[in-house]
Amino acid sequence: MNLIHGRSWAGTVACYLSLAVVVAIPSRLPRPCTNLQPIDLLARALEFQRYLPSGTDITIDRAHTIHAIAFSPDSGTLQGVNFPSNRVFLNCEYFPEEFSILVTLKARLNMKGNQYILSLVQERVHNIRLAIRITRFKVFFDYSSSGGPVVKKSSPSFATEIADGEWHTFVITVTGNDVGLTVDCRPPYFTYLDRAFPAYLDTTGTKFHIGNKRRRKEQFTGQLHQLVLLPGADASTLVCPSLNPRLARMNLPSPFPKDLVPQHNNAPDHQSDARMKVEMGDDSVCTNGDVGRMWFDTKSGSMKLCDGLGWIAVADAGNSRIDYLDVHQDVYTPANTIDIETFYIEGEGLFMATANHDARLDKELDSSIFKWTNGEFVVHQNIKTYGAQEWEYFVIDGQTFLAVANYGGTSGSETNSRVYRWEPKLKRFALHQEMITFNARDWEAFEIDGEHYLVVANHARGLEHNIESVIFHWERAGDYFVPYQTIPTKAAYDWEAFTIGPYHFLAVANAYNGVSTKVDSVIYVWQYGRFLPLQFVETMGCTDWEYMNIGKEHFLVAANAFNHGPHALDSSYRYSINSTIYKLNVQKQRFEEFQNIRTHSATDWESFRVGRDNYLVVANSYDDGESNDVDSVVYRWQGVEKFKPVHNIPTTSCADWEFFQMHGESFLVYANAKGRVSKVLRIRTY
Repeated sequence: MNLIHGRSWAGTVACYLSLAVVVAIPSRLPRPCTNLQPIDLLARALEFQRYLPSGTDITIDRAHTIHAIAFSPDSGTLQGVNFPSNRVFLNCEYFPEEFSILVTLKARLNMKGNQYILSLVQERVHNIRLAIRITRFKVFFDYSSSGGPVVKKSSPSFATEIADGEWHTFVITVTGNDVGLTVDCRPPYFTYLDRAFPAYLDTTGTKFHIGNKRRRKEQFTGQLHQLVLLPGADASTLVCPSLNPRLARMNLPSPFPKDLVPQHNNAPDHQSDARMKVEMGDDSVCTNGDVGRMWFDTKSGSMKLCDGLGWIAVADAGNSRIDYLDVHQDVYTPANTIDIETFYIEGEGLFMATANHDARLDKELDSSIFKWTNGEFVVHQNIKTYGAQEWEYFVIDGQTFLAVANYGGTSGSETNSRVYRWEPKLKRFALHQEMITFNARDWEAFEIDGEHYLVVANHARGLEHNIESVIFHWERAGDYFVPYQTIPTKAAYDWEAFTIGPYHFLAVANAYNGVSTKVDSVIYVWQYGRFLPLQFVETMGCTDWEYMNIGKEHFLVAANAFNHGPHALDSSYRYSINSTIYKLNVQKQRFEEFQNIRTHSATDWESFRVGRDNYLVVANSYDDGESNDVDSVVYRWQGVEKFKPVHNIPTTSCADWEFFQMHGESFLVYANAKGRVSKVLRIRTY
């Protein structure tokens, strides 16, 4: 067994994966939660606080005939209502391990910064154990560990525009290592929790705070109509589908005084989703008199609708799958596009950077920064680059940065790659730092123990491909990067940083050693302040690594582009070769070959999720028929069947894929390396 400085990486990871739950169990036995009924947090708060604090009031939205608690943006006092959590958790001391939270709100238009909708605060030490907060373009779910010498915090987030001055209903669902967000009954987003939600999150001595985090800063400014905690179930299945999804309401008594409940002009209940009745239980009768009645079958966990003859299952939005893709936008760029980077800037919105390059022109030219405006990308800023190969977005201490990997010209001499910083007042990126690189192909940013790093893939120095790539470290004292570690590479194309448990890894895609493209790419592990080689993986002109996890399984996917060298003299397959998916075997401390997929000069893999399904899309750029017009392919994870092709997408010299979500819809955008028109594709689901 390979040892790293006397420590078995596999043994330690195996111990971490198998014994983490044992370590986390508290000394006293938990009292299990037995009340799995919906808990109306607004009702509990209004019951506990007989008088609303300054800056809050009960208001009516006459356009929708609903009441809400209004939180004033002009009050300088602490506005939110609160109540002890032991008024909710009567039979237990621990927060449910699986749950959902339903929120209906109207946030102030063009709000700034963070605003807290709900927080569970340990009062004595002011430790936020759980919170929901929003910004203009994101929803965050914060939670912390259950104690110990170090409190670890996690903040998975979802890109969606909530603060638009309109009513929205959203549901955050936590189950296992997944957290999901459903907005206005649209197909949900899901993200994987690197650190699972605590099984024993102690609520002793905590309070629920509504509209704040027990501080004057970052209070919610807007109206709150509904706030419901549902232990052990997904609230979206109880309120969706809905006739009015922005105001989808769970069938609970109104938390507001009865004499304030608005009238609905004697309209039948079924015409208002705020009054739609949903029954729960193991069994229910459906007859002619029950047409239109909704029933949540607790045995199957599914919503059903009565048609007079029997119960019809209502499609679960969480199981949305890709039906087809259509062109949403043609993106015109200054030159051929080698790479695309999509990213969000807090308070500004969604952006896209294109790395533009024309090998015929040995000079600087424009690469473009686009901003999502009125449903499409428009040019926001042009930046001079020199053979741009890749953009990398990252944030350090609240500052937003973009790094560009400049390949340079044909001479192979050193070139300055650059880091740009976002200037909030100018709303532009400005040059922050230049670093000497050699035919740079890629930047990768990552963080370890609060320290920030940036690694460059140096591809060649003249005719020499066996050179060193460099890891830079961010020096806070001077606000700049300095060289930290050099790593020998062979025509490096790409770096991939990823974390499994407490371990940090870097994988380099080596493409050529000067003789052959059949070379080892290398996976490194962080040990004692440096990266050390963990595993050598034979690849074929490797251009990209993509890390992904599905449940508790961890995968690395290699994009192999070109078969060249003495070994390939008799081969007729130069571009149409296998790319390989590797799966982590913890006990053997290595990634093992899991699945081979025939690709055509693959230049990129992109992993993403739609509904509850996991997907991979490959960028195919060239085939053995010597054509750049070759389909790229979307693959879906199907368990024991592994990854299966589900969609072929016509592309021309596809160099890169990026997945993003906006306003409840999912998109893919690809880079055209042989033309000035790249495309944004909208994902249609069923």
